Amino acid sequence: MAQEHDAWIEGTSGELVGREFKLIEEETIVGRSKESKIQILDPGASREHAVIRFSSGGCVIEDLGSTRGTYVNGEVIQSAELKDGDTITIGDTSFRFHYEPDIESAPTVMAEEDAIATMIAPSEMMVAEQGESRCAQCGAALRAEEKFCGECGTPRSGDMKPRVEDDVPPAPEPTRQASAMPEEPPPAVTPPGPPPTPPSPAPTSPTSGGIHWKWIAIVGGGFVVLAIAIAATAIALGFFSEEEPESIAAIPDPTEAQSTSIIDTTELIVPTAIFTPLIPPTLTPTVEVVELPSPQPTEAPAPLGVTLGGASQIAFVSNRGGRPQIYLINVDGSEEHQLTDLAAGACQPAWSPDGMMLAYTSPCNANRDEYSGSSVFVMNVDAQDVPSEPSLLVATLGSGDYDPDWSYDGLRLAFTSWRTGRPQIFTIGVDGKGLRNVNDDLAFNWSPSWAPDGSQIAILSGRGGLEEIWLVPDDGGEEKRYTHSDGQDIARPDWSPDGGTILFEKVIDNLPRLVAISVADGGVRETQVCQEGRLSFQPMSEPAWSPDGQWIAFEAWPDGANHNIAILRASCTDYQEVSTDPALDFDAAWRPEQ
Repeated sequence: MAQEHDAWIEGTSGELVGREFKLIEEETIVGRSKESKIQILDPGASREHAVIRFSSGGCVIEDLGSTRGTYVNGEVIQSAELKDGDTITIGDTSFRFHYEPDIESAPTVMAEEDAIATMIAPSEMMVAEQGESRCAQCGAALRAEEKFCGECGTPRSGDMKPRVEDDVPPAPEPTRQASAMPEEPPPAVTPPGPPPTPPSPAPTSPTSGGIHWKWIAIVGGGFVVLAIAIAATAIALGFFSEEEPESIAAIPDPTEAQSTSIIDTTELIVPTAIFTPLIPPTLTPTVEVVELPSPQPTEAPAPLGVTLGGASQIAFVSNRGGRPQIYLINVDGSEEHQLTDLAAGACQPAWSPDGMMLAYTSPCNANRDEYSGSSVFVMNVDAQDVPSEPSLLVATLGSGDYDPDWSYDGLRLAFTSWRTGRPQIFTIGVDGKGLRNVNDDLAFNWSPSWAPDGSQIAILSGRGGLEEIWLVPDDGGEEKRYTHSDGQDIARPDWSPDGGTILFEKVIDNLPRLVAISVADGGVRETQVCQEGRLSFQPMSEPAWSPDGQWIAFEAWPDGANHNIAILRASCTDYQEVSTDPALDFDAAWRPEQ
Protein backbone atom coordinates (compact mmCIF):
# COMPACT_ATOMS: atom_id res chain seq x y z
CA MET A 1 0.00 0.00 0.00
CA ALA A 2 1.40 3.45 -0.87
CA GLN A 3 2.50 5.46 2.14
CA GLU A 4 0.20 8.45 2.62
CA HIS A 5 1.46 9.57 5.99
CA ASP A 6 4.46 10.75 7.95
CA ALA A 7 4.26 9.29 11.44
CA TRP A 8 6.78 8.75 14.20
CA ILE A 9 7.04 8.44 17.97
CA GLU A 10 9.47 10.48 20.06
CA GLY A 11 10.93 9.23 23.33
CA THR A 12 10.11 11.53 26.24
CA SER A 13 11.53 9.59 29.20
CA GLY A 14 14.46 7.41 30.22
CA GLU A 15 17.36 6.77 27.86
CA LEU A 16 15.11 7.38 24.83
CA VAL A 17 14.52 11.10 25.48
CA GLY A 18 14.75 12.94 22.17
CA ARG A 19 15.05 9.73 20.11
CA GLU A 20 12.65 9.54 17.16
CA PHE A 21 11.42 6.29 15.60
CA LYS A 22 9.85 6.46 12.14
CA LEU A 23 6.77 4.31 11.61
CA ILE A 24 7.46 3.17 8.05
CA GLU A 25 5.75 -0.22 8.03
CA GLU A 26 2.08 -1.17 8.10
CA GLU A 27 2.59 -2.44 11.65
CA THR A 28 5.38 -1.78 14.14
CA ILE A 29 5.85 -3.91 17.26
CA VAL A 30 7.23 -2.17 20.36
CA GLY A 31 8.73 -4.27 23.15
CA ARG A 32 11.78 -5.61 24.92
CA SER A 33 12.65 -8.48 22.55
CA LYS A 34 15.15 -8.23 19.70
CA GLU A 35 12.39 -9.15 17.27
CA SER A 36 10.54 -5.92 18.09
CA LYS A 37 10.94 -3.26 15.41
CA ILE A 38 11.34 -0.70 18.20
CA GLN A 39 13.23 -2.33 21.06
CA ILE A 40 13.08 -0.72 24.50
CA LEU A 41 15.25 -2.15 27.25
CA ASP A 42 12.73 -1.41 29.98
CA PRO A 43 12.18 -4.13 32.63
CA GLY A 44 8.56 -2.99 32.87
CA ALA A 45 7.92 -3.68 29.18
CA SER A 46 6.89 -7.07 27.85
CA ARG A 47 8.90 -8.74 25.09
CA GLU A 48 6.18 -7.92 22.56
CA HIS A 49 4.26 -5.20 24.37
CA ALA A 50 2.17 -3.31 21.79
CA VAL A 51 1.75 -2.85 18.06
CA ILE A 52 1.08 0.35 16.09
CA ARG A 53 -0.87 -0.22 12.90
CA PHE A 54 -1.89 2.09 10.08
CA SER A 55 -5.59 2.12 9.34
CA SER A 56 -7.60 4.18 6.88
CA GLY A 57 -6.96 7.79 7.78
CA GLY A 58 -4.75 7.29 10.84
CA CYS A 59 -2.92 5.03 13.30
CA VAL A 60 -4.17 2.57 15.91
CA ILE A 61 -2.21 1.14 18.85
CA GLU A 62 -3.12 -2.26 20.32
CA ASP A 63 -1.86 -3.92 23.48
CA LEU A 64 -0.43 -7.42 22.86
CA GLY A 65 -1.37 -8.90 26.22
CA SER A 66 1.40 -7.11 28.10
CA THR A 67 1.93 -7.60 31.83
CA ARG A 68 1.62 -3.97 32.88
CA GLY A 69 -0.64 -2.72 30.11
CA THR A 70 -0.38 0.01 27.48
CA TYR A 71 -1.45 3.58 28.27
CA VAL A 72 -2.52 6.45 25.99
CA ASN A 73 -2.75 9.86 27.68
CA GLY A 74 -2.72 8.14 31.08
CA GLU A 75 -5.54 5.67 30.39
CA VAL A 76 -5.01 1.94 29.95
CA ILE A 77 -6.20 0.70 26.55
CA GLN A 78 -6.68 -2.49 24.62
CA SER A 79 -6.97 -0.64 21.31
CA ALA A 80 -7.08 3.09 20.66
CA GLU A 81 -6.86 5.45 17.71
CA LEU A 82 -3.83 7.72 18.00
CA LYS A 83 -3.93 11.45 17.39
CA ASP A 84 -1.06 13.83 16.87
CA GLY A 85 0.42 14.74 20.26
CA ASP A 86 -0.88 11.70 22.18
CA THR A 87 1.34 10.31 24.96
CA ILE A 88 2.03 6.55 24.88
CA THR A 89 3.36 4.81 28.00
CA ILE A 90 4.89 1.32 27.82
CA GLY A 91 6.32 0.10 31.10
CA ASP A 92 8.25 3.06 32.49
CA THR A 93 8.99 4.51 29.04
CA SER A 94 6.90 7.26 27.45
CA PHE A 95 6.61 8.41 23.84
CA ARG A 96 4.86 11.27 22.07
CA PHE A 97 3.01 10.34 18.87
CA HIS A 98 3.41 12.59 15.81
CA TYR A 99 1.31 12.29 12.69
CA GLU A 100 1.32 14.38 9.51
CA PRO A 101 -1.04 13.12 6.79
CA ASP A 102 0.08 13.50 3.22
CA ILE A 103 -1.61 16.36 1.34
CA GLU A 104 -2.86 13.91 -1.27
CA SER A 105 -4.80 12.08 1.40
CA ALA A 106 -6.85 15.16 2.38
CA PRO A 107 -10.56 14.56 3.08
CA THR A 108 -13.09 14.40 0.25
CA VAL A 109 -15.16 17.59 -0.17
CA MET A 110 -18.60 17.42 -1.82
CA ALA A 111 -19.27 20.17 -4.33
CA GLU A 112 -22.72 21.69 -3.75
CA GLU A 113 -23.48 22.20 -7.44
CA ASP A 114 -23.30 18.61 -8.62
CA ALA A 115 -22.62 16.66 -5.39
CA ILE A 116 -19.62 14.95 -7.06
CA ALA A 117 -16.84 13.86 -4.67
CA THR A 118 -13.67 15.83 -5.42
CA MET A 119 -10.32 15.55 -3.68
CA ILE A 120 -9.40 19.15 -2.77
CA ALA A 121 -6.15 20.01 -1.01
CA PRO A 122 -6.35 22.78 1.64
CA SER A 123 -4.84 25.44 -0.64
CA GLU A 124 -7.34 24.53 -3.36
CA MET A 125 -10.24 24.63 -0.88
CA MET A 126 -9.44 28.29 -0.17
CA VAL A 127 -9.57 29.09 -3.87
CA ALA A 128 -12.90 27.29 -4.21
CA GLU A 129 -14.37 29.21 -1.27
CA GLN A 130 -13.32 32.56 -2.74
CA GLY A 131 -15.08 31.76 -6.02
CA GLU A 132 -12.03 32.48 -8.17
CA SER A 133 -11.53 31.09 -11.64
CA ARG A 134 -8.92 28.66 -12.97
CA CYS A 135 -6.52 28.78 -15.90
CA ALA A 136 -8.05 27.37 -19.09
CA GLN A 137 -4.65 26.00 -20.15
CA CYS A 138 -3.24 24.20 -17.05
CA GLY A 139 -6.06 24.39 -14.49
CA ALA A 140 -4.12 26.43 -11.91
CA ALA A 141 -6.12 28.73 -9.61
CA LEU A 142 -6.28 32.43 -10.60
CA ARG A 143 -6.79 35.29 -8.16
CA ALA A 144 -9.04 38.18 -9.08
CA GLU A 145 -6.14 40.55 -9.66
CA GLU A 146 -4.14 38.14 -11.86
CA LYS A 147 -4.25 38.73 -15.62
CA PHE A 148 -1.84 35.92 -16.44
CA CYS A 149 -1.56 32.39 -15.03
CA GLY A 150 1.34 32.17 -12.55
CA GLU A 151 2.08 28.60 -13.68
CA CYS A 152 2.07 28.62 -17.48
CA GLY A 153 1.78 32.33 -18.43
CA THR A 154 -1.54 31.99 -20.26
CA PRO A 155 -3.69 35.16 -19.92
CA ARG A 156 -7.08 35.01 -18.29
CA SER A 157 -9.68 33.96 -20.86
CA GLY A 158 -11.24 36.97 -22.59
CA ASP A 159 -8.81 39.54 -21.17
CA MET A 160 -5.66 39.47 -23.27
CA LYS A 161 -3.94 37.63 -26.07
CA PRO A 162 -1.52 34.87 -25.07
CA ARG A 163 2.04 35.88 -24.44
CA VAL A 164 4.78 34.49 -26.66
CA GLU A 165 7.19 33.00 -24.12
CA ASP A 166 10.10 32.74 -26.52
CA ASP A 167 10.00 36.42 -27.57
CA VAL A 168 8.68 38.36 -24.62
CA PRO A 169 10.18 37.78 -21.17
CA PRO A 170 7.63 37.28 -18.39
CA ALA A 171 6.90 40.36 -16.38
CA PRO A 172 8.14 40.21 -12.77
CA GLU A 173 5.50 39.82 -10.14
CA PRO A 174 4.79 43.11 -8.36
CA THR A 175 6.08 43.50 -4.82
CA ARG A 176 3.22 43.67 -2.37
CA GLN A 177 3.46 46.33 0.31
CA ALA A 178 2.06 45.51 3.73
CA SER A 179 -0.84 47.86 4.25
CA ALA A 180 -4.15 47.91 5.97
CA MET A 181 -5.77 49.42 2.89
CA PRO A 182 -7.13 47.01 0.26
CA GLU A 183 -5.19 46.82 -2.97
CA GLU A 184 -6.69 48.67 -5.94
CA PRO A 185 -7.14 46.55 -9.04
CA PRO A 186 -4.66 47.39 -11.80
CA PRO A 187 -5.96 49.50 -14.71
CA ALA A 188 -7.26 47.66 -17.73
CA VAL A 189 -4.67 47.00 -20.39
CA THR A 190 -5.71 47.74 -23.98
CA PRO A 191 -4.38 45.08 -26.33
CA PRO A 192 -2.01 46.51 -28.97
CA GLY A 193 -3.37 47.05 -32.47
CA PRO A 194 -1.81 45.63 -35.62
CA PRO A 195 1.55 47.17 -36.60
CA PRO A 196 1.30 50.04 -39.20
CA THR A 197 1.94 49.11 -42.82
CA PRO A 198 5.19 50.70 -44.05
CA PRO A 199 4.71 53.12 -47.04
CA SER A 200 5.66 51.81 -50.45
CA PRO A 201 8.82 53.46 -51.85
CA ALA A 202 8.28 55.86 -54.70
CA PRO A 203 9.67 54.74 -58.10
CA THR A 204 13.00 56.27 -59.03
CA SER A 205 14.40 57.29 -62.34
CA PRO A 206 18.01 57.18 -63.58
CA THR A 207 18.39 60.86 -62.81
CA SER A 208 16.57 61.06 -59.49
CA GLY A 209 18.69 59.27 -56.82
CA GLY A 210 18.78 55.79 -58.62
CA ILE A 211 21.78 53.79 -59.87
CA HIS A 212 23.36 55.40 -62.91
CA TRP A 213 23.84 53.26 -66.02
CA LYS A 214 27.45 54.40 -66.20
CA TRP A 215 28.30 52.60 -63.00
CA ILE A 216 26.57 49.43 -64.18
CA ALA A 217 28.81 49.35 -67.24
CA ILE A 218 31.96 49.86 -65.17
CA VAL A 219 31.13 47.06 -62.72
CA GLY A 220 30.18 44.64 -65.50
CA GLY A 221 33.46 45.27 -67.30
CA GLY A 222 35.39 44.56 -64.11
CA PHE A 223 33.75 41.13 -63.75
CA VAL A 224 34.66 40.22 -67.34
CA VAL A 225 38.34 41.08 -66.78
CA LEU A 226 38.39 39.07 -63.53
CA ALA A 227 36.90 35.99 -65.20
CA ILE A 228 39.53 36.09 -67.99
CA ALA A 229 42.34 36.28 -65.41
CA ILE A 230 41.01 33.28 -63.44
CA ALA A 231 40.70 31.16 -66.59
CA ALA A 232 44.27 31.96 -67.65
CA THR A 233 45.62 31.00 -64.25
CA ALA A 234 43.77 27.67 -64.30
CA ILE A 235 45.18 26.79 -67.74
CA ALA A 236 48.71 27.65 -66.61
CA LEU A 237 48.46 25.37 -63.60
CA GLY A 238 47.19 22.41 -65.61
CA PHE A 239 43.71 22.15 -64.17
CA PHE A 240 42.27 21.51 -67.62
CA SER A 241 44.83 18.84 -68.66
CA GLU A 242 43.67 15.51 -70.08
CA GLU A 243 45.12 13.53 -67.12
CA GLU A 244 42.63 12.15 -64.58
CA PRO A 245 42.79 14.43 -61.56
CA GLU A 246 43.05 13.01 -58.08
CA SER A 247 39.81 12.99 -56.15
CA ILE A 248 39.38 15.99 -53.95
CA ALA A 249 37.34 15.89 -50.81
CA ALA A 250 34.15 17.84 -51.10
CA ILE A 251 34.16 21.19 -49.38
CA PRO A 252 31.24 21.53 -47.01
CA ASP A 253 28.62 24.11 -47.68
CA PRO A 254 29.53 27.28 -45.74
CA THR A 255 26.00 27.53 -44.42
CA GLU A 256 26.22 23.98 -43.06
CA ALA A 257 29.58 24.66 -41.42
CA GLN A 258 28.22 27.78 -39.78
CA SER A 259 25.15 26.00 -38.47
CA THR A 260 27.19 23.20 -36.85
CA SER A 261 28.81 24.14 -33.54
CA ILE A 262 30.06 20.67 -32.52
CA ILE A 263 32.63 18.83 -34.63
CA ASP A 264 32.04 15.12 -35.04
CA THR A 265 35.42 13.70 -33.98
CA THR A 266 34.62 10.36 -35.60
CA GLU A 267 35.21 12.02 -39.01
CA LEU A 268 38.71 13.23 -38.08
CA ILE A 269 41.62 11.19 -39.49
CA VAL A 270 44.97 11.18 -37.72
CA PRO A 271 47.69 11.26 -40.42
CA THR A 272 50.08 8.33 -40.28
CA ALA A 273 52.05 9.17 -43.47
CA ILE A 274 55.60 10.50 -43.75
CA PHE A 275 56.08 12.96 -46.65
CA THR A 276 59.32 13.17 -48.63
CA PRO A 277 61.05 16.51 -47.99
CA LEU A 278 62.42 18.82 -50.78
CA ILE A 279 59.93 17.96 -53.53
CA PRO A 280 61.05 19.24 -56.94
CA PRO A 281 58.56 21.84 -58.21
CA THR A 282 57.93 19.98 -61.47
CA LEU A 283 57.37 16.53 -59.95
CA THR A 284 54.24 15.10 -58.38
CA PRO A 285 54.80 14.61 -54.63
CA THR A 286 55.10 10.99 -53.51
CA VAL A 287 53.57 9.68 -50.31
CA GLU A 288 55.14 6.90 -48.25
CA VAL A 289 52.54 5.20 -46.04
CA VAL A 290 53.88 3.66 -42.84
CA GLU A 291 51.74 1.01 -41.12
CA LEU A 292 51.57 1.59 -37.38
CA PRO A 293 51.38 -1.53 -35.20
CA SER A 294 47.94 -2.14 -33.73
CA PRO A 295 47.87 -1.88 -29.93
CA GLN A 296 47.42 -5.24 -28.26
CA PRO A 297 44.57 -5.32 -25.71
CA THR A 298 45.67 -5.93 -22.17
CA GLU A 299 43.52 -7.48 -19.48
CA ALA A 300 42.75 -5.26 -16.51
CA PRO A 301 44.08 -6.70 -13.27
CA ALA A 302 41.46 -8.29 -11.07
CA PRO A 303 40.46 -6.06 -8.16
CA LEU A 304 42.07 -7.03 -4.93
CA GLY A 305 39.62 -7.88 -2.16
CA VAL A 306 39.82 -5.96 1.08
CA THR A 307 40.96 -8.10 4.00
CA LEU A 308 40.39 -7.17 7.63
CA GLY A 309 41.02 -9.28 10.67
CA GLY A 310 42.22 -12.25 8.62
CA ALA A 311 38.99 -12.36 6.60
CA SER A 312 37.56 -10.68 3.53
CA GLN A 313 33.90 -11.74 3.96
CA ILE A 314 31.23 -11.92 6.63
CA ALA A 315 28.16 -14.14 6.64
CA PHE A 316 25.07 -12.72 8.33
CA VAL A 317 21.30 -13.14 8.48
CA SER A 318 18.67 -10.70 7.16
CA ASN A 319 14.89 -10.75 6.90
CA ARG A 320 14.86 -8.33 3.94
CA GLY A 321 13.05 -10.93 1.82
CA GLY A 322 10.50 -11.85 4.49
CA ARG A 323 11.92 -15.01 6.10
CA PRO A 324 15.45 -14.75 7.55
CA GLN A 325 18.10 -16.00 5.10
CA ILE A 326 21.91 -16.15 5.18
CA TYR A 327 23.84 -13.61 3.10
CA LEU A 328 27.53 -13.12 2.32
CA ILE A 329 29.15 -9.69 2.05
CA ASN A 330 32.69 -8.32 1.71
CA VAL A 331 34.08 -6.63 4.80
CA ASP A 332 34.01 -3.29 2.94
CA GLY A 333 30.26 -3.66 2.30
CA SER A 334 30.54 -4.61 -1.39
CA GLU A 335 29.38 -7.66 -3.40
CA GLU A 336 26.55 -8.76 -1.17
CA HIS A 337 24.66 -11.88 -2.24
CA GLN A 338 22.32 -14.49 -0.80
CA LEU A 339 23.54 -17.97 0.21
CA THR A 340 20.31 -19.67 1.33
CA ASP A 341 16.76 -19.54 0.02
CA LEU A 342 14.78 -21.81 2.31
CA ALA A 343 11.02 -21.58 2.76
CA ALA A 344 11.48 -22.15 6.50
CA GLY A 345 14.33 -19.62 6.81
CA ALA A 346 17.92 -20.04 8.02
CA CYS A 347 20.05 -18.34 10.67
CA GLN A 348 23.01 -18.74 13.10
CA PRO A 349 25.74 -19.23 10.44
CA ALA A 350 29.04 -20.70 11.70
CA TRP A 351 32.15 -21.13 9.48
CA SER A 352 34.55 -24.04 9.70
CA PRO A 353 38.18 -23.05 10.46
CA ASP A 354 39.15 -23.39 6.77
CA GLY A 355 36.23 -21.19 5.62
CA MET A 356 34.88 -23.85 3.24
CA MET A 357 31.95 -25.27 5.26
CA LEU A 358 29.02 -23.42 6.80
CA ALA A 359 26.78 -24.77 9.57
CA TYR A 360 23.43 -23.11 10.26
CA THR A 361 20.04 -23.53 11.94
CA SER A 362 16.69 -24.06 10.19
CA PRO A 363 13.72 -23.48 10.48
CA CYS A 364 14.22 -19.88 11.58
CA ASN A 365 11.47 -17.27 11.39
CA ALA A 366 13.04 -14.55 13.56
CA ASN A 367 16.07 -13.68 15.69
CA ARG A 368 15.49 -15.69 18.87
CA ASP A 369 17.34 -17.19 21.83
CA GLU A 370 15.66 -20.56 21.27
CA TYR A 371 14.55 -22.27 18.04
CA SER A 372 11.82 -24.84 18.60
CA GLY A 373 11.68 -27.70 16.11
CA SER A 374 14.90 -26.63 14.38
CA SER A 375 17.86 -28.69 13.12
CA VAL A 376 21.54 -28.05 12.36
CA PHE A 377 22.61 -28.30 8.70
CA VAL A 378 26.04 -28.19 7.05
CA MET A 379 26.87 -27.16 3.47
CA ASN A 380 30.03 -26.54 1.47
CA VAL A 381 30.76 -23.06 0.05
CA ASP A 382 33.49 -23.04 -2.61
CA ALA A 383 36.00 -20.30 -3.44
CA GLN A 384 33.50 -18.77 -5.90
CA ASP A 385 30.96 -18.52 -3.05
CA VAL A 386 28.70 -21.18 -4.58
CA PRO A 387 26.93 -23.23 -1.87
CA SER A 388 26.26 -26.95 -2.14
CA GLU A 389 23.11 -28.78 -1.15
CA PRO A 390 22.91 -28.80 2.67
CA SER A 391 23.01 -32.00 4.69
CA LEU A 392 21.38 -32.64 8.06
CA LEU A 393 24.01 -32.95 10.78
CA VAL A 394 22.05 -35.29 13.05
CA ALA A 395 18.43 -36.39 13.37
CA THR A 396 16.55 -33.88 15.49
CA LEU A 397 14.86 -35.14 18.64
CA GLY A 398 12.73 -33.29 21.16
CA SER A 399 12.12 -29.57 20.64
CA GLY A 400 15.09 -28.80 18.41
CA ASP A 401 18.83 -28.37 17.79
CA TYR A 402 20.51 -24.96 17.28
CA ASP A 403 23.56 -22.79 18.25
CA PRO A 404 26.22 -24.61 16.13
CA ASP A 405 29.92 -23.91 16.83
CA TRP A 406 33.02 -25.57 15.28
CA SER A 407 35.94 -27.20 17.07
CA TYR A 408 39.41 -25.77 16.40
CA ASP A 409 40.29 -28.61 13.98
CA GLY A 410 37.00 -28.49 12.06
CA LEU A 411 36.19 -32.15 12.82
CA ARG A 412 33.40 -31.68 15.37
CA LEU A 413 30.50 -29.36 16.13
CA ALA A 414 29.02 -28.30 19.45
CA PHE A 415 25.33 -27.31 19.58
CA THR A 416 22.36 -26.86 21.90
CA SER A 417 19.74 -29.63 21.90
CA TRP A 418 16.42 -30.27 23.62
CA ARG A 419 16.62 -34.04 23.03
CA THR A 420 16.75 -34.67 26.81
CA GLY A 421 13.70 -32.50 27.56
CA ARG A 422 15.77 -29.45 28.53
CA PRO A 423 18.51 -27.52 26.68
CA GLN A 424 21.91 -29.25 26.94
CA ILE A 425 25.24 -28.97 25.12
CA PHE A 426 26.11 -31.83 22.74
CA THR A 427 29.07 -32.46 20.44
CA ILE A 428 29.15 -34.57 17.28
CA GLY A 429 31.50 -35.32 14.38
CA VAL A 430 30.96 -33.62 11.03
CA ASP A 431 30.16 -37.07 9.66
CA GLY A 432 27.19 -37.31 12.06
CA LYS A 433 28.89 -39.82 14.38
CA GLY A 434 30.01 -39.69 18.01
CA LEU A 435 27.10 -37.77 19.59
CA ARG A 436 27.96 -36.83 23.20
CA ASN A 437 26.23 -34.83 25.97
CA VAL A 438 28.99 -32.83 27.69
CA ASN A 439 26.89 -31.58 30.64
CA ASP A 440 24.32 -34.17 31.57
CA ASP A 441 22.72 -32.39 34.51
CA LEU A 442 19.44 -30.76 35.50
CA ALA A 443 20.44 -27.23 34.53
CA PHE A 444 19.44 -25.38 31.39
CA ASN A 445 22.58 -24.89 29.25
CA TRP A 446 22.91 -23.28 25.81
CA SER A 447 25.04 -21.12 23.44
CA PRO A 448 28.37 -23.06 23.28
CA SER A 449 31.69 -21.51 22.19
CA TRP A 450 34.63 -23.88 21.72
CA ALA A 451 38.07 -22.87 23.10
CA PRO A 452 40.76 -22.52 20.37
CA ASP A 453 42.83 -25.35 21.89
CA GLY A 454 39.78 -27.62 21.96
CA SER A 455 40.11 -28.41 25.67
CA GLN A 456 36.91 -26.82 26.94
CA ILE A 457 33.69 -25.12 25.90
CA ALA A 458 32.21 -21.88 27.23
CA ILE A 459 28.44 -22.14 27.70
CA LEU A 460 25.56 -20.13 29.15
CA SER A 461 23.77 -21.71 32.09
CA GLY A 462 20.68 -20.68 34.05
CA ARG A 463 21.60 -22.31 37.35
CA GLY A 464 20.10 -20.58 40.37
CA GLY A 465 17.94 -18.39 38.15
CA LEU A 466 20.95 -16.39 36.90
CA GLU A 467 22.38 -16.43 33.39
CA GLU A 468 26.13 -16.91 33.71
CA ILE A 469 29.04 -18.21 31.63
CA TRP A 470 30.37 -21.59 32.72
CA LEU A 471 33.31 -23.62 31.41
CA VAL A 472 33.01 -27.36 30.75
CA PRO A 473 35.59 -29.85 29.38
CA ASP A 474 34.90 -30.72 25.74
CA ASP A 475 34.51 -34.41 26.61
CA GLY A 476 32.31 -33.73 29.66
CA GLY A 477 33.21 -33.49 33.31
CA GLU A 478 33.24 -30.94 36.10
CA GLU A 479 31.81 -27.53 35.19
CA LYS A 480 33.15 -24.25 36.59
CA ARG A 481 31.37 -20.91 36.90
CA TYR A 482 33.21 -18.18 35.07
CA THR A 483 31.22 -14.91 35.35
CA HIS A 484 29.35 -13.09 38.12
CA SER A 485 27.03 -10.74 36.26
CA ASP A 486 24.97 -9.45 39.21
CA GLY A 487 21.72 -10.65 37.69
CA GLN A 488 22.13 -8.73 34.41
CA ASP A 489 21.18 -10.50 31.19
CA ILE A 490 24.18 -11.86 29.27
CA ALA A 491 24.32 -13.70 25.94
CA ARG A 492 26.45 -15.00 23.05
CA PRO A 493 29.89 -15.82 24.54
CA ASP A 494 32.67 -15.98 21.93
CA TRP A 495 36.22 -17.19 22.65
CA SER A 496 39.06 -15.11 21.19
CA PRO A 497 41.36 -16.89 18.67
CA ASP A 498 44.33 -16.71 21.07
CA GLY A 499 42.28 -18.25 23.89
CA GLY A 500 42.97 -15.39 26.30
CA THR A 501 39.62 -13.54 26.29
CA ILE A 502 35.92 -14.33 26.20
CA LEU A 503 33.70 -11.68 24.64
CA PHE A 504 29.95 -11.58 25.30
CA GLU A 505 26.85 -9.39 25.34
CA LYS A 506 25.63 -7.88 28.61
CA VAL A 507 22.86 -5.40 29.48
CA ILE A 508 24.36 -2.29 31.10
CA ASP A 509 22.14 0.71 31.95
CA ASN A 510 19.30 -0.86 29.97
CA LEU A 511 21.45 -1.13 26.82
CA PRO A 512 23.09 -4.26 25.37
CA ARG A 513 26.85 -3.74 25.42
CA LEU A 514 29.96 -5.77 24.54
CA VAL A 515 32.03 -6.95 27.52
CA ALA A 516 35.36 -8.81 27.58
CA ILE A 517 36.86 -10.84 30.42
CA SER A 518 40.33 -12.32 30.74
CA VAL A 519 40.52 -16.09 31.05
CA ALA A 520 43.66 -15.76 33.19
CA ASP A 521 41.77 -13.60 35.73
CA GLY A 522 39.14 -16.28 36.17
CA GLY A 523 36.30 -14.05 35.01
CA VAL A 524 36.61 -11.67 37.96
CA ARG A 525 37.24 -8.42 36.08
CA GLU A 526 35.02 -7.27 33.21
CA THR A 527 36.02 -4.66 30.62
CA GLN A 528 33.40 -2.88 28.54
CA VAL A 529 34.25 -2.36 24.87
CA CYS A 530 33.99 1.37 23.99
CA GLN A 531 33.72 2.99 27.42
CA GLU A 532 33.90 6.58 26.15
CA GLY A 533 32.62 8.64 23.24
CA ARG A 534 29.44 8.28 21.21
CA LEU A 535 29.89 4.51 20.82
CA SER A 536 29.59 4.11 24.60
CA PHE A 537 25.87 4.95 24.26
CA GLN A 538 25.18 2.77 21.22
CA PRO A 539 23.44 -0.63 21.45
CA MET A 540 25.74 -3.53 20.50
CA SER A 541 24.90 -7.24 20.59
CA GLU A 542 25.89 -10.70 19.30
CA PRO A 543 29.69 -10.15 19.12
CA ALA A 544 32.00 -12.26 16.94
CA TRP A 545 35.82 -12.18 16.94
CA SER A 546 37.67 -11.87 13.64
CA PRO A 547 40.05 -14.76 12.81
CA ASP A 548 43.10 -12.73 13.91
CA GLY A 549 41.46 -11.42 17.10
CA GLN A 550 41.92 -7.75 16.15
CA TRP A 551 38.37 -6.91 15.01
CA ILE A 552 34.84 -7.50 16.30
CA ALA A 553 31.68 -7.87 14.22
CA PHE A 554 28.33 -7.29 15.93
CA GLU A 555 24.72 -6.19 15.50
CA ALA A 556 24.18 -2.43 15.88
CA TRP A 557 21.18 -0.12 15.67
CA PRO A 558 22.40 3.41 16.47
CA ASP A 559 19.11 5.01 15.36
CA GLY A 560 17.11 2.71 17.60
CA ALA A 561 15.35 0.98 14.70
CA ASN A 562 17.56 -0.12 11.79
CA HIS A 563 19.66 -3.17 12.77
CA ASN A 564 22.87 -3.49 10.71
CA ILE A 565 26.09 -5.49 10.86
CA ALA A 566 28.97 -3.30 12.07
CA ILE A 567 32.66 -3.88 12.72
CA LEU A 568 35.33 -2.12 14.78
CA ARG A 569 38.75 -2.81 16.19
CA ALA A 570 38.98 -4.32 19.65
CA SER A 571 40.47 -0.96 20.70
CA CYS A 572 37.13 0.71 19.78
CA THR A 573 38.45 2.46 16.67
CA ASP A 574 37.61 2.33 12.95
CA TYR A 575 33.88 1.75 13.48
CA GLN A 576 31.96 1.12 10.26
CA GLU A 577 28.63 -0.40 9.29
CA VAL A 578 29.01 -3.19 6.74
CA SER A 579 25.34 -3.79 5.90
CA THR A 580 22.96 -0.87 5.42
CA ASP A 581 19.69 -2.43 4.30
CA PRO A 582 16.66 -1.13 6.28
CA ALA A 583 15.72 -4.72 7.16
CA LEU A 584 16.79 -6.55 10.34
CA ASP A 585 20.39 -7.85 9.98
CA PHE A 586 21.94 -10.05 12.70
CA ASP A 587 24.10 -13.16 13.44
CA ALA A 588 27.45 -12.00 11.98
CA ALA A 589 30.15 -14.65 11.31
CA TRP A 590 33.62 -13.89 9.87
CA ARG A 591 34.70 -16.21 7.07
CA PRO A 592 38.35 -17.28 7.55
CA GLU A 593 40.60 -16.84 4.52
CA GLN A 594 40.69 -19.99 2.38
